[in-house]
Amino acid sequence: MRKPTKGRARSLALPLNMLGAFALFMNPAALFAQQAEEEIEEVVVTGSFIRNSQFTNASPVITISQDDIAQTGSANLGEYLRTMPYMENIDTVANILDAQDGQQDSNSARFNIRGLGTESTLTLMDGRRAVNESAVSALLPSIAQARVEIVVDGGAALYGSDAVAGVANIIPIKEYEGFKGSTYYKRDQGGDTEQFRAEFLTGKNFDFGVNWVGAFEYSKRTPLVASERPKYLEYYHQASAYGNPGRFWNRFFQSVTDPSCGTFNDGNTDITEKGNNPSGELQPAGECALYFGEWQDYGRGSEGYTTFNNFTYEPTDWLKLEFQMSHNYRDSSLTTSPSSALFTNTADLYIPKAHPAYPAQFTSSQPVRPRQWRPFGKLGTLPSHLNGDGSSQTDYTYYADAYKFGGQFDVVGTSWVGEAWLGYQQSRRSYHGHGMPLSRMVDALNGQGGPNGNEWFNPFGSADPRSPYYVEGVTNNSQELVDYLFVTQDYEDQRDRLKYFDVVFNGEVMDSPFTDGKILAAVGGQLRSEKNFAYANPLEYARDDLYTTKTSDLALIEDRESGVRAVFAEIEIPLMDNEFGLLGVKVAGRHEDFYNIGFSATKPKISLLWEPIDSLSLRASYGESFLAPSARQLRPLFKDVCTEVQSGTDPLTGLTLSGAESCSSGNPNVQAEESEIVNVGFTWIPIDNLTISMDYQEIEYTDRIASLISSEVAARELNVYLAANNLSLAQFDVTDPADAAAALAWALANPTPLITRQPSGLITDIYRAPINATSQFVDVIDFRINYSFDVNDWGRFGVGLNGNYYTRWDFSLDEFSDVIEARGVQNATTGLAAPLSKYKTNLNFTWYRGDHSARLGFRYVDKMKFDEDELTLNYGQFAPEYIRAATTADFSYGYSFEAYGADSHLIFGINNLFDRDAQRLPIRNGFESRSGDPYGRQFYMSVDFEL
Repeated sequence: MRKPTKGRARSLALPLNMLGAFALFMNPAALFAQQAEEEIEEVVVTGSFIRNSQFTNASPVITISQDDIAQTGSANLGEYLRTMPYMENIDTVANILDAQDGQQDSNSARFNIRGLGTESTLTLMDGRRAVNESAVSALLPSIAQARVEIVVDGGAALYGSDAVAGVANIIPIKEYEGFKGSTYYKRDQGGDTEQFRAEFLTGKNFDFGVNWVGAFEYSKRTPLVASERPKYLEYYHQASAYGNPGRFWNRFFQSVTDPSCGTFNDGNTDITEKGNNPSGELQPAGECALYFGEWQDYGRGSEGYTTFNNFTYEPTDWLKLEFQMSHNYRDSSLTTSPSSALFTNTADLYIPKAHPAYPAQFTSSQPVRPRQWRPFGKLGTLPSHLNGDGSSQTDYTYYADAYKFGGQFDVVGTSWVGEAWLGYQQSRRSYHGHGMPLSRMVDALNGQGGPNGNEWFNPFGSADPRSPYYVEGVTNNSQELVDYLFVTQDYEDQRDRLKYFDVVFNGEVMDSPFTDGKILAAVGGQLRSEKNFAYANPLEYARDDLYTTKTSDLALIEDRESGVRAVFAEIEIPLMDNEFGLLGVKVAGRHEDFYNIGFSATKPKISLLWEPIDSLSLRASYGESFLAPSARQLRPLFKDVCTEVQSGTDPLTGLTLSGAESCSSGNPNVQAEESEIVNVGFTWIPIDNLTISMDYQEIEYTDRIASLISSEVAARELNVYLAANNLSLAQFDVTDPADAAAALAWALANPTPLITRQPSGLITDIYRAPINATSQFVDVIDFRINYSFDVNDWGRFGVGLNGNYYTRWDFSLDEFSDVIEARGVQNATTGLAAPLSKYKTNLNFTWYRGDHSARLGFRYVDKMKFDEDELTLNYGQFAPEYIRAATTADFSYGYSFEAYGADSHLIFGINNLFDRDAQRLPIRNGFESRSGDPYGRQFYMSVDFEL
């Protein structure tokens, strides 16, 4: 196959040298590799479609190798992302209870550059979009990853929507002959959770011209639940007003509390123990608090495999064909409370006076119905499908498959090279759990439940033998009756599909009029279709789900598709090559038309690279980006996943938000977001083996797509009211009855679709739908320094320092709000910013001598202002002013050896060497799980071998 024509030797040598420097920024080990020099025929780097670009480094590109991941002890690429200073809020700790954490499951880590949201970083697999980007570790077996390249100054002008903050490209090994394998094992010090991975890579060059590479990975992780970390469980914000025992309405809409509340907790009041407070804890307002934290998981159990196959065939010297396919399967188990809080259908759930367990303390002669209640908690006969500790388990099965076919070809008679690719990808999720039919609960509360239709279900605390109101044979529930209330549910609940056709041509345009170099260009186009398939909960659509109001509108079962047509071009012009150095410019632009959802945009990017001397490279870039809403975001406003608001006050009326139902949803009115990114930086090699790099970046978003959390939705309504009535916040006093009454009258006359209110003003429903927040501003400095040196016979030593410092990270809630500073703040009360320390740094020391190597690494995260406003019951006095700064140390030792004819490498390491605990905080999870973790000291070992 003909190779692209090279430019002048000096013009090409600079980018290749500097490219090597960039590869070292995140890979100190590469400094010490002893490799023979060989001519590099062709260089392709993420961030440019021009092959053998003379100005590749006009954008900062960071490279991650297999060695980088292995040396940090990370089980996979997803875990490794959390160690990178410029990545924020990476999903490695499960937390399903707070909206602003994205309902993380600890197994679905994605790229999140600058904390700007996972949707703002485009994930590529071998240069093409990946539909299964919800879990980057599932895209490719670790052993088959050649490297990962990350462009951190945006890429919409080249790759289109989703490349707002940057582009991450996972590049596979596509040519290999032989066999190699790897095993990995990690566990925490107490043995509470373990991770295991086994994988192999093989390949062969066949006589008929085909090269095949195949890889397989099996991985398993055991769960870690909060009850295994009692020091955090004590501080866990784990009290729900909805429990069993619960509260009920009488016919006068007066609240009556189950008389069993708090009556049999003797010896079980320690909230760090499983089964604590089985009868709940009576609160001053009459709620019966259920402590549910013991059932929540920090690390979700999972098991699965990933396969990869790549075939290349070169039938002629001008054509190279390729076929690639990958498959992923993963089971993930959600551990949670035995039943959920009940918000809906309470009007159907009357408990008649004739019920055998009707409390004598309820003096009304009329039926009662639930107000704050869940069917099962810690008392009485529990469902058979629960785990031994009383927790419920829901299994999710994830499937993904991807296929790519195409090739590279010379354009006969020219210096141009083309490539064309067809791709098909699909990602699916299936639900395996238990549902509760409304009809069965209604029957059981009226003495018509159970297999024979003649049993009463007792919803009160007297169902437990420990209750002072228990009566054998009268108030107890039989196992058959309890199991009758549940049905098994197995159905596919989510599917996404991506189809694309890409074509790109690149080559020489003409001689540069300014230098002896060549003007290079690339042009191309893309057609792609992304489709979200809609599925229904069978009970919900049968109007028989206990947790879905039977009279509410049902969401349309409608598949939603987003089709895109795009054209793009890129040109690279050498401007200077003389005694003042080498100077070049690269200009790119892309037009995308989302033809079936009504969005289109044309975005440019311009980059400059100047080398005044051989050892110094200066770069600058300016780019514009946009992010179109997805078809899923544009779905109708409808309740999806719902949670209970635990606390807070409606700023418009002063009434409580506690008890409101807060649900994720779509929004058909959301618009595209826009952004601008400016980057300036340099790479300097003042002496041999010392590389210094620094970049300054400014990012500005407008019409930012974001899903607000419950309190922000309410605050936004207040802002709209103030603007509509020409009021400032200082002129409004929610404690003044006249102000509150005026605000309520306006809200009832001008309802927002995101809030449902009763005539009294009480909010009953909040929709956390995606909206266009006004703005976001980020200014940041990245720095990377690497140095290596030899010390006599002691070997080669190296030191690497990299980090980032935010000089600005601000956002505004809407067009009526002030700009809020997010840097150095926990940002617990917003969904628009992650926990953001002002600066983070990594310091690594490495040593290589013969077959031995060692690494000692330190990660530092600066302090953050603590701003959580929902604090653990009775633990508010422990709220700190700041989440303190944290330094974590890791150590690893490696040894290379030959065993049974195989070149082998052993790594033994310790994460969190000094067993530093995350700071205990009186919030959900008991610590800030988006920046810390509960795993403590962990030991790991990996063995790699190659035949």
